[in-house]
Amino acid sequence: MDTKFQSSFIPKKTMVPTGRSGEPRSINLLFLIGFVILLVVIAGALYVFIEQQILHRNIAQNQKTLATTRQSFDPSLIDILTKLDTRFEIGKLLLSNHIAVSPFFGVLESITLKSVRFTDFTYALVGTDRITVSMHGEGESFSSVALQSDVFGKSKFLKKPIISNLTLSQNGNVGFDFTATIDQAGLLYKNSSKFSSQASAPIIQFGTSTIATTTKTQ
Repeated sequence: MDTKFQSSFIPKKTMVPTGRSGEPRSINLLFLIGFVILLVVIAGALYVFIEQQILHRNIAQNQKTLATTRQSFDPSLIDILTKLDTRFEIGKLLLSNHIAVSPFFGVLESITLKSVRFTDFTYALVGTDRITVSMHGEGESFSSVALQSDVFGKSKFLKKPIISNLTLSQNGNVGFDFTATIDQAGLLYKNSSKFSSQASAPIIQFGTSTIATTTKTQ
């Protein structure tokens, strides 16, 4: 019995590729995304580099301009002006804290009777904010001294004015001692104008005595 074998095999159906057809598209999409990210990174790095170069150039240009400007000034003149400014500031500080007694005399003259005179004047610092004033004076009579005491008591510059040690001299005058307290701020040089404004007061007659009074401006 003869057995026959078929020498060729022709498939009846068309063969379909076994590979996945969607893979090339996925690979292309990932490549595109990566390429875009790379471009963004390169652009950012390039921007930062350019900004740094511009900044360094501006700094160098400003330093050059500063050096040129500095050379245009005389260093010795700058040193002299600096020292003068320092001395000026020190002088202002000393003047602001300087005690000026002379303006007080103008106020004292404006509130002193013509029948009363003072022969000496001393002052001393009390604490950090007060000054004690001591004077010896003479009046033509007891009434003059009493009136002077009343005037001193009404002064807003004199605190706690006291007249004591009344003595009758051989020529008939009445001697006395006077003490009062003044705020130190009132005798500072920077406030001396306040005393000067009170020194030009009008004169009013009281019998045989004369007293200077202050007037309020409206």
